[in-house]
Parts: sequence; C-alpha cells; structure tokens
Amino acid sequence: MRIRHDQPALHSDEQISAFHADGRWGRRLLVDHLDARAGETPHKIAIVEAHRRLSYRDVVRMSENVAAGLIDLGVGRGDVVAIQAANWAELPIVHFATNRIGAIFVPLSEGFRERELRHLLRQSRANVIFCTEALRDFHPREVIDKLRGELPDLRHVITMRADGDPGPAAFEHLAASDGWRDEAGRPPLANRRADADAPSHVMVSSGTTGLPRCSLYSDNNTIVKLLQQYVRAAGVSSADVAAAIAPAGTGATGYNYPILTMLLLGGTSALLEHWNGNRLDQV
Repeated sequence: MRIRHDQPALHSDEQISAFHADGRWGRRLLVDHLDARAGETPHKIAIVEAHRRLSYRDVVRMSENVAAGLIDLGVGRGDVVAIQAANWAELPIVHFATNRIGAIFVPLSEGFRERELRHLLRQSRANVIFCTEALRDFHPREVIDKLRGELPDLRHVITMRADGDPGPAAFEHLAASDGWRDEAGRPPLANRRADADAPSHVMVSSGTTGLPRCSLYSDNNTIVKLLQQYVRAAGVSSADVAAAIAPAGTGATGYNYPILTMLLLGGTSALLEHWNGNRLDQV
C-alpha cells in the first residue's frame, strides 16, 4: 500500500455512518485518551525503561513539544513520519506527537536493514524519519543518508540518542523545547488535529516471507480493536503493568498491546530493550 497525502477514508461513507450510529466509533483521537489519563493521574508512571521512568505528564509534555517541533519543520496533516527504534519511549512519544498534528505514523522494526528501509520509506512516501546513529551492529543514519537520492519525499532526518550534543535536529532537543508555548499568536495544537475516521498510522508486517507490507489504520479502527475488544477480552485495567518484551518497531503485537493499550488505558508499560531473563528484576 502506497500512502498518499490525500489518502481517502478507509471505509465507505455508508460504513462510517453505520459505525458511528451504533456507537462503535466516536470522535476521540488516540491522544485524547492519553491526555485524559494524564489529567486523572499526572504523576503516575506511564513508561519504564532501564534507566528512566516517565510519568503521564512527562509523556504528554514531550509529545506536545515534538509535535510543535514537527510543525516548525513544516510537517502537518497527511504528512508521513517514520521512526526506527528499539523498545524505546520515543516510539509512543513520536506516535502521539504525530497524532496531535494529523500526520501519519509509520513505525519500523529495529531489525529492518537497507532493503526493507528502502522499500518501506518509498512505499509510504515518508517525509520525516526518526533514527539513531547505531542500533547494535547496524547504522541507520548512515543507510538513510545513502538512500536519500532514492527517497524524493524525505525532507527531514531526526536523530535519537546520539553521543554528545544532539543539536537542534534531534529528538532530545524537540522533546525538551517548551518555548513554543509562550509564542504569541501561535495557533494551538488542537487546530492541527485530523478526524478520528481518517488514516493516521501504519502497522508493518515482519517481512519474514518477503518484503514487509503496510496496513493503514484510523484512530477509530485502533480504539475499537484495543479498548473495545482486547481490553475486555483480556481483562486488562489501569492497575496493570505490561512488559513489552517483543520488538515494538513494527507497531503490531509488540507495540499495540503492551505499550499503546496501556497508555490509552492509564496503566504502565515496562519496555525491555534487550531480552535477558537473568535481568528481568532490574526492569
């Protein structure tokens, strides 16, 4: 599936009307659920990593800052924002940032290499990618720089977790930059929102039997799947802590259930970057 900036609705007008009429679909975005949880329990731990813990207030603030930074880069509704990361907090933070401005979120597995990256970035027509200098023995930034001539839609490469001063074109800089909040006359982030029925994010297959494929979702698709079906079937609640032990980058099993669901619900997600059964007590 090739993602276009003018991507049409994923369902017919008749289907959309029926989904709203029977109450399955609503008007809330994914980020509305996160913001509601942050309003209820701002200091509750939302994300646990090996060396840091982020509260709901932290996740909201960082995602708002990244959203504002993307706007300053000219990114807006319908633009495609990809990210290649391990099981890091950057994944959901960038997801919620794109959700605030109507951009389309494309997570990429940390296991993807040049062949898969070329295919997926071209297929999605990604305008932005968040990546790191090194993921174990792989160097994503180096590969992206090599592919730039084959990616005419790619406008910005934003680094993550770089050694030394990250500079302005870095996730850390965007996530910490609060100055936009005081700019007079700046339209609020709420003006950038897309409709909950519109395409908003991609889940990517693992590509175990060929090149990975993109499946496009709206927020309503995902809210039904996670909050109306999975949560009820699994009996998950905001009191639970979910361990994200599978690779989260493809956005499917390793991300949707242990990370995204917990943040929409008000629970806690513990992100395990590297599997080591002897160190689980340290997470």
